[in-house]
Amino acid sequence: IRDPEQEPPPPWQLKAWLLGGVEIATNAALFDEAHYQGGIVADLFGDNRYFTDPEAFWALQNQTIVAERGRLLAAGWPEVHVIAPDQRFQAWDYDQVPKSRGGAVYIDVEADGHVTIHKGLAPRATACRPLSREQDGSVLSEAVPPERPEMSAPLANAVDLLRHSVVRLALADTPMVALRLALAHMIGGSSLWRVEAERQTPHTDTIAAWRETLPTQATFATLRAEALTRLGVEEGALIDQHDGSARTAEAFVLLQAWSDDDVLALLAVVMAETLAMGTGLIDQLGQVLGVDIGQHWQPDDVFFDLAKDREAVSGMLAEVIGDRTAKTYLTETGPKKKAIIRKALAGDGRTKVEGWLPRYLRFPQAGYTARPLTSVRAG
Repeated sequence: IRDPEQEPPPPWQLKAWLLGGVEIATNAALFDEAHYQGGIVADLFGDNRYFTDPEAFWALQNQTIVAERGRLLAAGWPEVHVIAPDQRFQAWDYDQVPKSRGGAVYIDVEADGHVTIHKGLAPRATACRPLSREQDGSVLSEAVPPERPEMSAPLANAVDLLRHSVVRLALADTPMVALRLALAHMIGGSSLWRVEAERQTPHTDTIAAWRETLPTQATFATLRAEALTRLGVEEGALIDQHDGSARTAEAFVLLQAWSDDDVLALLAVVMAETLAMGTGLIDQLGQVLGVDIGQHWQPDDVFFDLAKDREAVSGMLAEVIGDRTAKTYLTETGPKKKAIIRKALAGDGRTKVEGWLPRYLRFPQAGYTARPLTSVRAG
């Protein structure tokens, strides 16, 4: 209580906090006790027996929970949620909803190992959501709330920024692709073809500082500076229309004396400068140009701090250490799972994993759940 850096546990966790862990009785096990290799102790009267190796217990318990979840999904339940020990399940926040109307199953896993399965439930806000009605009072449709995206807005912003930065650099080095891309912009238009440069607006100050550390940013800045020098401009923006048509005319006169190769090289840099961030076009270009973000960046502190979706982090863990091993950590917290991922990537106490990239940063881009990646995504 006196330490400003610490926060005391809630009352319901006090005993476990004081004693360094929760006692796990053998009657909490969903698995055959014969499969457990650790020790077991009894209380003073021998009425209750307890597992002495929590890690071995949870490895077996999590495997059984995963199997039970699979059986429930196979039985036709639309969703089966696992409530980890660090989460609280409040039954009064849910209403009974049959399977046929989208009722889900909730597997409540407590810190002492006990597991309770609740079938046919829906969050009260969902079960009781209002119906939209016409002016005459007739029911039009259910007012369905927007689905929660997999990536938070800051994470989506960082992913978009990084993907854009790497694709832009690849584009600047591929003049003929840039030429064709420019033609496509001329035909179909773009939100940027007025023309102006992409600002790469960061969502937070942390992302802004992180952006400046990306090697692709520095390399492209060099290409931009070289282009300005070729145009006879000592400093300023590569795209600048504030002078009306004067600069356009000057550039036109200058470019007439350039070779085709020099013109194409400048076109590639200018096209990269005006390439819009956060659109589906980045995904298409990444595939066409064969971009490998892993050559320019590896998962770092900023990425893992922004990645907070529990299901997505679980999917990343399975990719890094294997699905079977990852299942033994099913009920661990997100920070613990991310720590395991980082240890595996660094080879810290685990076999080092080389070349892994989150699905968000691959081409084509993908996610780890059936939910949309972002709440808003440009075309």
